[in-house]
Amino acid sequence: MNYFNNLFVRTFRCVPICFMLLLSWQFNTAQAQEANSFLYRITGNGLSKPSFLWGTIHLQNEALFNFPDSLYHYIESADAYAMEIHPDSIVGQSLDYYFKSKKKTTIGQMVDAETLKQLKKKYQSKFKEPIENLTLAEAMLKQNNQAFAKAAGTKKMDTFMDMYLMTISQSMGKEIVGLERVEDRIKLMDELLFNKNPEYVLGDFTDDKTSQQLIKAYLNTDLNAVRNYVSAMPPEVEEPFLSGRNKLMLQKMIPAMQQYSLFTAVGLAHLPGDQGLIQLLRKAGYTVVPVYSKQKIHASKYEPGSMTNVAKKKAADWVTVNLEESGLILQMPGKPSENDVKNTGLKMHMYIDWQENMFYYIMHVVSQEDITSGNQDSMLTAAAIGASKNSSGKEPQLLRSIELNGLKGKEALFSSKEMQGIRLVLFSRNQDLYMLMVGANDSTKLFGTNANRFVQSLQLTAKKDISFITYTDVEELFSIQFPGTPDVNPDGFSEKDESNRHLHEKILYKRAAGSSTETMVKVLRINEYGDFSNDKELMQNIYEGLRGVSVKESLEHIDTQWLQHPAAIVTGKMEGGIQYELRMLKRGGRLYTVWYFDNKLTYNAIAKDAFFNSFALLPYPTMNLRKMTLDSLEVGYFDSLAHFANRWGSDDSTEINAYNPYWALAMETKQLELKPYTWASSDSALLMAMLEKVMLNEKATVIKMAYTVYQSVPRLDAWLQLKESASQLRVRLHKWGSKVYRQQMMGDETALQMPVINQWFDALSIGKKATPLDVTKNTSATVFELLRHAPDEDAFATLVRGLDELPFTRNELPMLLKEAAGKWSRDSSYPNLQDELWDIIDKLADSTDIAAIQDAYIKADAAGNGQSKALRLLVKLGTTNALAFVQKNVPFTKEKEPAVGNFFGVFYQHPEAIAPLLPGWYKLVTDTTYGPAVVMMHQHAQDSNYAVQTPASFQEDVMTLGRNMLQLISRNKDEYYPYMNEVIKALGKLATPEADGLLFDYATKLADTGYIGYQALQQLIDHEVYPTEPIAKYSADPYWRSSLYSLLEENEQVKVMPAKYRTQLMMAEAYLYDNVDDYDIDTLIAVGERELLFMGKKYRFYLFKAGLYEEENKLSYYHAVAGPFALDRNNVSLQEENVYATYLSGDPFDKKNVDKWLKEYLKSLEEEQTEVDAPKEEE
Repeated sequence: MNYFNNLFVRTFRCVPICFMLLLSWQFNTAQAQEANSFLYRITGNGLSKPSFLWGTIHLQNEALFNFPDSLYHYIESADAYAMEIHPDSIVGQSLDYYFKSKKKTTIGQMVDAETLKQLKKKYQSKFKEPIENLTLAEAMLKQNNQAFAKAAGTKKMDTFMDMYLMTISQSMGKEIVGLERVEDRIKLMDELLFNKNPEYVLGDFTDDKTSQQLIKAYLNTDLNAVRNYVSAMPPEVEEPFLSGRNKLMLQKMIPAMQQYSLFTAVGLAHLPGDQGLIQLLRKAGYTVVPVYSKQKIHASKYEPGSMTNVAKKKAADWVTVNLEESGLILQMPGKPSENDVKNTGLKMHMYIDWQENMFYYIMHVVSQEDITSGNQDSMLTAAAIGASKNSSGKEPQLLRSIELNGLKGKEALFSSKEMQGIRLVLFSRNQDLYMLMVGANDSTKLFGTNANRFVQSLQLTAKKDISFITYTDVEELFSIQFPGTPDVNPDGFSEKDESNRHLHEKILYKRAAGSSTETMVKVLRINEYGDFSNDKELMQNIYEGLRGVSVKESLEHIDTQWLQHPAAIVTGKMEGGIQYELRMLKRGGRLYTVWYFDNKLTYNAIAKDAFFNSFALLPYPTMNLRKMTLDSLEVGYFDSLAHFANRWGSDDSTEINAYNPYWALAMETKQLELKPYTWASSDSALLMAMLEKVMLNEKATVIKMAYTVYQSVPRLDAWLQLKESASQLRVRLHKWGSKVYRQQMMGDETALQMPVINQWFDALSIGKKATPLDVTKNTSATVFELLRHAPDEDAFATLVRGLDELPFTRNELPMLLKEAAGKWSRDSSYPNLQDELWDIIDKLADSTDIAAIQDAYIKADAAGNGQSKALRLLVKLGTTNALAFVQKNVPFTKEKEPAVGNFFGVFYQHPEAIAPLLPGWYKLVTDTTYGPAVVMMHQHAQDSNYAVQTPASFQEDVMTLGRNMLQLISRNKDEYYPYMNEVIKALGKLATPEADGLLFDYATKLADTGYIGYQALQQLIDHEVYPTEPIAKYSADPYWRSSLYSLLEENEQVKVMPAKYRTQLMMAEAYLYDNVDDYDIDTLIAVGERELLFMGKKYRFYLFKAGLYEEENKLSYYHAVAGPFALDRNNVSLQEENVYATYLSGDPFDKKNVDKWLKEYLKSLEEEQTEVDAPKEEE
């Protein structure tokens, strides 16, 4: 029921937008005096017939419709009528924008709760909808609508001026021309109002005085009065809304005038000024002269064609609308606009009769539940009441049961702020709901001849079967049959992290017309090296997401093969009776997910299987191989690659990289001094590990095929003689003197078998042959033998760095545990061999290895960190036996304490392990070594919703711990105390006078220790306690000043910060310390301020001389700047949120070049932002 009602309410809200779009008015500026005429004749420049220009006002006020007789004459003699927006496009394009455009930001999302409360108090009475649900553009349009409706007075015409002139032109059979598009108009509105203060729109944008002055100027035919009134319009409003639009309209007018005599009626503001249509036409070579008339004829007295013998067009013929997918036939007074709204099941058709100021509307929606004789009355009644309340805030004036052509339904009558009357008729059949609506400003027309004809013409027919079309995607290499043309990347469907530029996503979605069947294909493609074969984390995320939306225990999953590739089939049910099947297929660098959804009542297994069976993979395209020469080296590359780069490194290395959607190529040359043991004892895979990880995928754990090409050395089998596995990687190594060349190709296995791939390898020409490698040793023990016999510490460290590139397997886990438990004399803090080995073990181990890990803990060398690493791994695995072992062996003694932060940090990643362990550790809360970690685990368990029995003494124990830690830290403030932030939070949660008193002691006594004292102060401020001394200390510290100001600002207590720190200069210093992360500024000297244009606006910037100790006892000075700030010095916040210019330069400070440096830096920032904002072409 909620689904059905929400769909109807959402749909009904959009109807008034069609009318409000035409009620906006703008003005222009001009320098010279204008002729006091709104009517102009256009000739010359090759026109065979004259054309005409008229300035309108978008109102219905009867007094404004007293037109010069020349206007009627020109309309009758013209061949076509042009207006700003074609009326037939208003419905379709505005509904498209409402339903299909990107997510809009509402007022409720723009302001905090307190600001929203004040806005609602002042302005809610102006709107029927909650203002927090409106965008700024919608709010402005509604305010304009109300203001102009009030300005129209009680005596109004049936429609506003532009539409009146259009209807009389239409009645004479003239063609109607639109000069603009609806979506462009709305986009301009959104851009104008972007990031504007809602108070500006709700309070000052439109008022009654403005509209009254406009009417007065129009009645006096005073174009100069209009010009003078708007002379102060800001350029950022005038240019897009008037000058820019004038140029676009002129581009449409000129070809139309060359074709026929054109009568153009546009808003009066578009006529005057140097960039107005009058002057633009003259600049284009046309003669434009004003037309004056002594006689005026009111529109109520004019009959179309009375000025000349013009044949009148017959009234618009009614058309039969046959909606085969929806299963209905009816008649409408003209051809309706059609909107198939994405992801809703809505099928909408609307026709607006502008002459009668009425609209006719039909909508079909497939409900998620069957509508039966038992629930039909209640469902239709609820829908009618919901529509009325959404429109007027009241229940319907009339609500009754009706019967039409054998159909039973409901009929309702209500009003809205946009329309005086709305007649709603509802019928249903099975899951299908049909809604007919008639709206009119004259409510007597709701049951007139035309309205009754529309309603009574409804006939239900058999619904047309779903027809499928073949969709072929050459970019993502697949084809499938969709139930119609799919939507590409529809809004609201993507779940990809936008910051991940290495992953490309494409979504195709189609809901079958007149049906609840939904189909979708989603393709994820890795843009560079890698494939999806081993991406267990991604697969797990997909399954977890499905679990979150599926009915409990309905999810079923099987791994299989589909189209000769690894695949999975997932089925399940969702709330609301939705049943689905998902198939995932992995092919090299692409993951295809194919979806089929339907209502459980109509789920058709045959149709579902036909959909999946239509999915096919396309073969990889052929690639043309070319050659290039780099120094004396010839390199092969493909001419159709998406990217090709030559990069010269600082370490005497050269890399040539190329990527395309199917595979990746790379060649690296590196000049090395290779130690003898490296060449004598390693094979190709280990050598590659030592050559830095420049071109290898970080996630790759297996090298599928290793190739060496040295004189006569044959191809090697895979490293450690592993079977061919997931990572599709081909590598060939070449040695030429002191240079090693490594070629590698990554991609789908099928792609790697293409002949052109081997041709690429063969295209490499070095010109000199190298000595072959000694590859006699090829066992995993080789690695540790090399480590034991490494000639020096550097060689040892080099091998350690390469370990994680080697493809260890579970077969080698016992060896790895043995080596990780031992002691290595050459091991260093970084890179640390034990850390590397335990990281490898962590990736390989599972719950079947608990006993082996426990044994490694027992045998671990006491001088190393093996025991701590083993306990962390047991916590991660989390079995009952593992946790029992942890509980027994955690060394809670002063003589054998682990690194507290290192060990207990694992519980953050695995909070499920806390609950069984925590009860035995509560006795340690008051201990200064382990207490903070226990408090952390207690709070993390609560935050993660794991039930833990808390002892009665816990609160008092936390207080005791807090007092003990304060004494300890006060004695030695330079030490690091893990998890003290959790202790401070725990004290804050107590929210007792005693706890606040202890926090006050922390904030006061530790104000010079940085984060501990500041966190205590944060808790006090959250409790509305504002201690003077610590606030003054942290305000004086530039490292904390801006954070403190933001915190006080949120609590509306900025005045408790000393006034001398609440200045732009002081905050500029603070923002600079905040934003310079890579350096510690030792001294900062203010050298001046500048007011400059930046990002199109004038701002203030503060300049500094920043000193850094780069050599002992010697300061080096650099340029630094903070900004932009508003010109109002009371505003201490940075402006231009996305383009902060707070920066410590690497340029040495030069007083003479301060201004030059600043301007160049700001210019570079603007250019960078322009590139960020520019639309990106998709590879």
